[in-house]
Amino acid sequence: MRFLRLLMILFVLTGFAGEADAKKINWEGMRQIKVGMTTSDVVKLVGKPLSITAVNGKLYYGWASYHMFGGGVAVVSIEFTDGKVTVAPVVPEELK
Repeated sequence: MRFLRLLMILFVLTGFAGEADAKKINWEGMRQIKVGMTTSDVVKLVGKPLSITAVNGKLYYGWASYHMFGGGVAVVSIEFTDGKVTVAPVVPEELK
């Protein structure tokens, strides 16, 4: 959980969130991601990530969306090991 918070802070501080407004997160696609899917499967569903981070032999693909007038930042991170999803995102139904 700390890692995900750190990842979110890094998105905001490096400006990824600001440019992501024009490219909203594809929540429906995120809901379809399952453990075992490949990186290319995920990119086909939700588009290219804004960042890719390597930590301890795992890759983390990250997407962010900043809503200038809505006042919020949404960040999604997906963990991959050996090119396959090991932790799929849990997306609340309220996000559309």
